[in-house]
Amino acid sequence: MSTQTTNLQLVKPTVDEFYDINIVNGNMDKIDVEVAAKETPAGAQAKVDAHAAADDPHTGYIKKSLATAANDFLVASGAGAFVKKTLAEVKTILGLGTAAYTNSTAYATAEQGTKADNAATQASVDAHLAEFATVKAKTYTNYNMTVTATDTNGKPIQTQYKREDATLYLQVDASNADANGYYQTIAERYYDIDGVTLLNTVTWTLVY
Repeated sequence: MSTQTTNLQLVKPTVDEFYDINIVNGNMDKIDVEVAAKETPAGAQAKVDAHAAADDPHTGYIKKSLATAANDFLVASGAGAFVKKTLAEVKTILGLGTAAYTNSTAYATAEQGTKADNAATQASVDAHLAEFATVKAKTYTNYNMTVTATDTNGKPIQTQYKREDATLYLQVDASNADANGYYQTIAERYYDIDGVTLLNTVTWTLVY
């Protein structure tokens, strides 16, 4: 008894059956119909070309026609919709108006983040170090320590260190006490040789 193929159901006579031209023709017709339904190379290429040339080939994606100039921006104008904006228009949207901006080339390096015309030079660094050495040379090695303020529990919250000529060199202030009365912030204020001019402040945060 004859059988059929899986895909096109072509009739497959057995070896003990007589030759039947109608079976052969039927199989040929089925094959012809399937071949005609297949995409030709030329037809497939035409579809690819049409897809590439389309302005909006994928619904929901950004249209290629929006890109008409370099350095423009795409801004959402609604749900699933975009419009092109120039730099000036984007600045207006951001509330910057005609505010000026600085080109990246005006900075010394990306790591420094300092404008080239304000960048520290080696000469200025050397001058600062020389000035510091002069101030340091004029200070004294011996200091008189005095507690100048205490809290309600008698703990020192301000201590002054004075040079031999009674000028103030260093004042240490404790503040920001926690629930246990431990001070969490220590500020060290260093003064110039006149005892009045503040040179530097160093703040320490303590964690108990």
